[in-house]
Amino acid sequence: MSSAAADSSAARRGRALLENALLNRGTAFTEDERRDLGLDGLLPPRVETLEEQAVRADEAYSDYSTEQGKHINLRALQDTNEVLFYRLLLDHLMDRPLPRE
Repeated sequence: MSSAAADSSAARRGRALLENALLNRGTAFTEDERRDLGLDGLLPPRVETLEEQAVRADEAYSDYSTEQGKHINLRALQDTNEVLFYRLLLDHLMDRPLPRE
């Protein structure tokens, strides 16, 4: 295997996978995926569906009382888990005004 292929493969395992916002699914990784991708011990033990995560993310978003807090919350989520970020937008925030910068 070439070093480029090895680097690419390594980027999709363990901590590197969780640091990739486009690939990270947080607690939605199944137990099998966690084992196969080297994620054991790097995530909370509970497996959640993407919808369960979105409900939790919506609750966290709603806890912020200022536009700035809501904006920072959304940007942090986008930076760490884009899958969840877009699920939250599509399923929970489309009917609400989004914070401005």
